[in-house]
Parts: sequence; C-alpha cells; structure tokens
Amino acid sequence: MRISNMLQFTEKHRFCVYRDFAMSPLQLRMLSSAYQPIIGGLATALFHTFYGQVPADKAGYSALEQQRKLFLNLDLEQGERGRKSLIDLTSKLEAVGLLQTLRRYDHPDEDPFFEYILTPPLSPYEFFHSDHLMLALHDKVGKHLVLALRDELLMPKLDRIGNAPGEDLSVSFYDLFRPSPHGVDIELEKALQEAAATKSMGDALRSFSSDVGNIDYADIIASFPFSSENRVFVEQLNRQPEQMVLINFVASKYNLDIVDLRRLLDKQDIFDKQGNLQKAVLEEEATLLYLQGEKRKDSAVMLMGRKEDMQAASNHAAEQSVPIEKPVSLSHCLDVPAFLLEECNDIQQYNVFLRNQPYTKVLETFIPQGIIPPQIRETFLRIHKVYGMADEVVNVLIHFTHIDNRSWEKFRLEDVASDMIGKGVTTFEAAVSYVKARIRTRELAVAKAMEAKERANAKSKTGGRVGRGAAAAKVQKPRIPIATGSKQTQKPTDAELEAILSKARKLDEKYKD
Repeated sequence: MRISNMLQFTEKHRFCVYRDFAMSPLQLRMLSSAYQPIIGGLATALFHTFYGQVPADKAGYSALEQQRKLFLNLDLEQGERGRKSLIDLTSKLEAVGLLQTLRRYDHPDEDPFFEYILTPPLSPYEFFHSDHLMLALHDKVGKHLVLALRDELLMPKLDRIGNAPGEDLSVSFYDLFRPSPHGVDIELEKALQEAAATKSMGDALRSFSSDVGNIDYADIIASFPFSSENRVFVEQLNRQPEQMVLINFVASKYNLDIVDLRRLLDKQDIFDKQGNLQKAVLEEEATLLYLQGEKRKDSAVMLMGRKEDMQAASNHAAEQSVPIEKPVSLSHCLDVPAFLLEECNDIQQYNVFLRNQPYTKVLETFIPQGIIPPQIRETFLRIHKVYGMADEVVNVLIHFTHIDNRSWEKFRLEDVASDMIGKGVTTFEAAVSYVKARIRTRELAVAKAMEAKERANAKSKTGGRVGRGAAAAKVQKPRIPIATGSKQTQKPTDAELEAILSKARKLDEKYKD
C-alpha cells in the first residue's frame, strides 16, 4: 500500500471488504504452508480477518466500518506505529497477489474509504510454476523444504497414463440443452444485464483472461531487463489484473509471444507517468510487430514509412476500456455459415464468437487453411485502423462478405465499409441489422426478377407462332428505296472527242485573256 502521509490512513477511516470466493481445504493448506512462510503469521491473520468480514455462505461486499476494528482484532497500537504495521501487513498480502487495495472517494466533503479486494490463493500447480513465488519461498525455507512441500501437495502422475493417447468423451452444453432462439424475454435480459453490471471486476477479468490469453505476470518479469526504465511499472502489473487482461488481449489479437511482449513493454511511452498502459501506443506497436511477422512469412520487406502511417491512424482511434466478454441478444444473431456447422451448430455461441474475438482470429477462420493473402490482410488492417471500425463490426463485415459470395478485392471491401460508416454502423447490433437489410433487399430484387421472367415466359407461350407473326407484321420496317448503279455508257466517238477538246481550248484562251 502506497501511503506517504500517515494522516491519510488512520483508524477513523472507513473500510469495506469484497470477496467472491470461499476457501476450500486445499486453499487453506496453501495459505498456511506456502504463503505463510513468505508473508508471516500476522499477515496471514489479517487475511483471515478480511475473509471473515463477509459471511462464509455469501459473496460480495461487507458493510462500511471504521478501521479501528482491524486494529483491535490484530492487537495493533492505535497510532502512527500501528498504522505503519497495518500498512506493512497489507503490502505483504498485495505483493503475493492475495489482496488489492483501492481508495475511493464517495463524496468530496467526506474522507475517502478503503476497499480491500481479496483474491484466493493459487492452486499448487500454479504456485509452483510461478518463479517469483518459488524463489521467495526458497529464500525463506530452503530448497529441501520447497521440494518436500511440492511432493506433499501435488500427487504424482500415474505411470499408465504416460503419453498414451486419449479420447475426449465429454459432451458440451449445447449437446443436451437447446435454448429457444425464438422467445426473447426483454425483462429477463434487462435484469441479467443489471446483475452483470454489479458483478465484481475481478471475476469478470479472470473469466475473460482465460479466453483471450494465458500469459502470466511471472513469464513477463522473469527475463525483463533490470536496466529498463519501465521495470518499475512492469513490477506493478502483479497488482493490476486489468492491465494483465489488456496485455493478454493484445497478445492474442496480434499473435504475440512472450518475447514480443517484453519488447513492447520495454519501449518508450508504453506507460504514462502514473504507470498505466497506453492502449493506443500498445496497439500501435503490436500492429507493427504483427505486420513484420506476417511479412517475414510472406518473404517481404516491411516498408520504412509504415510506422508513421500507423501512428497517425492510431492518434485518431479512440481509446477503449479493458475488454470484457459481451453477450449477444437472441434478436441480433446471424446464421452460422455452412462450413462451420460441424464445429459450431449453435447460433448464439457463433455470434458471441463474432462479437468478442479480434478480427484477425475471425479472418483466419473464414480464410481457407488460415493463410491470409497480404492484400486482404492490409485491407482489413486499413479498415480497422484508418477507418476506426471496431473489431465486432469488422467481424460482421467478414461474415457478410463470405455468405453473400462477394469479392474480396480491396475496393469492394472498402466500398461496403464506407457504406457502413456513412450509415452510422458502429456497434455489433447495428452491423447485424445492416447485413440483414442488405440480404433482404437482395432477396427481394431476385424475387422480382424471377417474377418478371415468369410473366414474360407465360406471355410468350400464350401468344404462339401466329401471334408472333402478327406482331412481327405490325412492327415491320418500312421499305426504303436503295440507289442502284446506272447503266454503263458507250465510249465517245472521235468526232465527239474532238468537239470536247476544242471547247476546252476555247475556254483556256478565254481565261488567259
């Protein structure tokens, strides 16, 4: 906890605790055997004190109370010395990832209150695969006790399993349950959205991070250079789950590995002065790495002026908040394409995929074998960056291009994108309505053309040959006389020829005079 003035953290300040989990016997064993040697017994007691503020059979927030209660429960002196001790204890819990402390201001005329967000202990597998926690435990108890504790908490793998191939016999939710796509309960959806809005940020971030990526803080900090100016900000990521979710989302969107992420976090202007990630700069640099990787695969050279173009495009793009998985209403769903019916036969699951996945992942799904030609990749990158079109809208554009059998040429795609932007299509629901309207218009035009063709065929059949002959006679072209060549004249005689020449000489003499 970063408190510079002891008057900002006293026993008179209020606090509340948020908890959304229940401790299992294994988690209690991890807390006492793995975490307690690192943080000490008094910090462990503080964790149990926080845990007990919320009833054991419930989850959520505790009531606002004065921090004097914590001082009394831990037998701390009420004064500056006790405050320093409580700050040290909370800092230990925060350092190992068991606690997050927030200072909130509910009213400008009142003192702020502190919100303590508890996080459950890691499982044995996660703990012993976290380098920083393993090293901290090793420094406290030694190598032999660490190995003994690992053997006690982790059961060995059966020899019979080994590398034997296995067949997954589990069934999915949609194999047994079929929610009706026709009945849309507006009141139920509104109530669920209100409940989701009051859901804890930590639970939402954890559920989303499991989908977008699995890069851990320990993987980033393990080989991050100590001489880097951003080292102090990277060390804070362990206490900022929102930033880790953003990093995992960008890594998944642009196919970045841990080495690329370390390079990104080591660049200038990635963090602001407060240590928060700059999403626009992060996406800009990630876009450059993505383009460079794809160009290497295509045996092409990255253009030198590409960075300036991408930077100018990113300056116009609005910064978005940390991505959370968004639900899709049953009234705004697109049909599953035919080639995906074997893998995903549920319409709502497919639309959730379209709305929440980055456009690069959706594009790889629609392109055969996932090999994206450079022209298509550059076109969608331009639509996303320069036009400022969101991922979910770009995904609907990809879906529409495929199902409508439209051309993947650059000007065709940009024409549709320009039309969508001109009509104010900026959300997933608006994009779905736009696609359905385009498909409905095309179907009506095809139906009218077929109807006109059928009427013409029926009229020609009822007229018959006689009718056609009479109609041809009525519209017969008028006969126009055509000029023909005159008859060939006879050759002049010698007397006629002499008379012509004589007349010509007279004319010459006349004009000479």
